[in-house]
Amino acid sequence: ALDYANAEAQGDAGVQIFAIGDVVAIFGSRTIEIWGKTGNANLPIKRIDGSVRMVGIRVFGSACQVGDLVFFWGEPVGETPGLYVLDGAQVTRVGGHDMEWSLLTSNDVVLVSAFSMMGHRIIALYGVGTGTTYWYDLSTQAITRVSFGHPLAGPQQYIDYDGSIYALSVSSLGDGKLRRLDHTSSDAAINWQLVTDHV
Repeated sequence: ALDYANAEAQGDAGVQIFAIGDVVAIFGSRTIEIWGKTGNANLPIKRIDGSVRMVGIRVFGSACQVGDLVFFWGEPVGETPGLYVLDGAQVTRVGGHDMEWSLLTSNDVVLVSAFSMMGHRIIALYGVGTGTTYWYDLSTQAITRVSFGHPLAGPQQYIDYDGSIYALSVSSLGDGKLRRLDHTSSDAAINWQLVTDHV
């Protein structure tokens, strides 16, 4: 028999889930809940008391995991949405300036992904409604707006494969092409190289 558990502290629906070390983080539409092992075979995990964080995500894809951290476009009740990181059970706003995300409106659905390039970890944010793409460099805290019409503007899924970074433009919202990012690029201008038009 299957055992089911609900993210029910605030009654919001589960949107995305991540395994982080010994715990599970369940991102809901209004909350994040941290669940841990119980040692009970009938209910192997349950919500850890006091672990509910009052910030949620709107859609699947608004959060991505980088090691033991989860970066997400959070929507705290009564506050401006922004980029956040979940580190253990601690939620912290990243960047700190509302002006950086000026083109990502409070009504925009934001998709989040990540990749590493030339020793830099980049968090990529795409605003579905505005069509705006930003890259946030975790090491320098620099924010780059990817120009509209640039091949990497739009929703991308990034993978690190065989020493190169590949970006797949999501076909339902982008052009469906696979591109390899050029590792010889400078920080000021990350170039791209087309690998194939079809996947």
